[in-house]
Amino acid sequence: QQGIDLVARAFLQSGDVVLTEEPSYLAALQVFASYEATARPVATDADGLDPDAAAAALKQSRVKLLYCMPNHQNPAGTTLAANRRGALLRAAAAAGVPILADEAYLHLRYDAGEPAPLAAADPEAPVLTVGTFSKTISPGLRVAWIAGPAPVIARLALLKQVTDLHANSFTQRMVHRYVAAGHLPAQVAHLRGAYREKRDAFLRALDQHLTGQATWTRPAGGMFLLLRLPSGRSATTPLSSALDQGVAYVPGAAFFPAGGGEETMRLNFVSPPLTDIGEGVARLARAIA
Repeated sequence: QQGIDLVARAFLQSGDVVLTEEPSYLAALQVFASYEATARPVATDADGLDPDAAAAALKQSRVKLLYCMPNHQNPAGTTLAANRRGALLRAAAAAGVPILADEAYLHLRYDAGEPAPLAAADPEAPVLTVGTFSKTISPGLRVAWIAGPAPVIARLALLKQVTDLHANSFTQRMVHRYVAAGHLPAQVAHLRGAYREKRDAFLRALDQHLTGQATWTRPAGGMFLLLRLPSGRSATTPLSSALDQGVAYVPGAAFFPAGGGEETMRLNFVSPPLTDIGEGVARLARAIA
């Protein structure tokens, strides 16, 4: 989260434009708004950002940054298709606009194929990659990283120093020792197995209880999916009933930077115990009905 803020501080001024997916990560949208920048969504589908739409948007006035989550996006769980990545990077390079690639969920993939960061598609492209150990080791550590062109990283390091001097040294050393000891691959494998089982159970329950009442994304990884009610229905309306039944979700409208999305809700499929997922989705279906 601080990495997003540092990049925004380095590149944005009041009135500038940040291109985003639609929907997009709410906390990033809040960062951009805090610098009085406008988040402008680019056409997005099940395969991620449309590179042709992005190329056109990158030519617009005052566009200073493109922000995306290329792998297992929050809130929809979508992944940018491999055949779109090169075109997106070329468009950004041609426009002289850096891409801020948020790879927080990169390693949490449950389907076949090893995930790759967006920057791997072209190491020379103007990509700043932010990653974190919060999703793979522990959220309480608050240890993350950012990678990109050396001159930009030097600038961000100065901004980081101005902000808080440095991240907590003790937790940095904890993470270093954990990774250096070779524990991370086994931890990621464990999470993938556990979260895959939960995702599959969640999707089965949605198929059983909500087919015909809603549609939803089917993520290859990550922690979230986006459920969409029929047009004209508000996802906020069933929330009170759902909460009364012990089920919580996030209404999706806040993830849509240009408005809309009132019929959507973000669902977290990794937090509930596996044994509670079926009953939880059944209760959600009753609240929606």
